[in-house]
Amino acid sequence: MSLLISNKSHPNFNNLNFELARIVFNPNFIPEIPIYDNAENRVFSNRIITTISELGLEKAKEEYAKKKNTEQLLEFLMRDEGFNHIDNGKPEIAVQIFEMNAFVYPKSAKALQGLGEGYMETGKNELALKYLKESLAINPDNPFVIRLVKQLDK
Repeated sequence: MSLLISNKSHPNFNNLNFELARIVFNPNFIPEIPIYDNAENRVFSNRIITTISELGLEKAKEEYAKKKNTEQLLEFLMRDEGFNHIDNGKPEIAVQIFEMNAFVYPKSAKALQGLGEGYMETGKNELALKYLKESLAINPDNPFVIRLVKQLDK
C-alpha cells in the first residue's frame, strides 16, 4: 500500500486529505466501515426513501423492521438523498430521511451531522445543536461541524 500526502489543495481531494490526516494524527481514530454498496442494498435503501416520501417515517421504520437479513440501509445514499431533498425545497422530507439514517446508525457521526443540518434547514436550531454536538462527540475533528455548533451556540 502506498500513501501520498501533499500540501496542495484541490476540492476533490480536501475530504480525502482530511480523513488521511485524522488517521495519521488522531490516536483515537476509529474508522467507519461502510455497508457494502450492491444492488440489493440500493434497492432496499431506495424503497425506504420512497416509503418516507410517500407514507412517512413511521411506515419506513415498519418497512425496515421487516427487512431480510441480507438487506442493509446504505448510509451514504440516505445522506445524499436527504441533501437532495433540501436542495429541491423539501426539507421536511429530508429531515425524515436523516432521522431514519440516524435511527439505523445512531453511532455514526455523519448520520447525526446530516440530521443536525436537516434540523437547521427547518429552523429547529435546538434539535440541530443537539445532533451536531452528538456528531462532534463521535468525531471531534470535524471543522465544519465545529463551525456550525459555534454558529448555533450564539
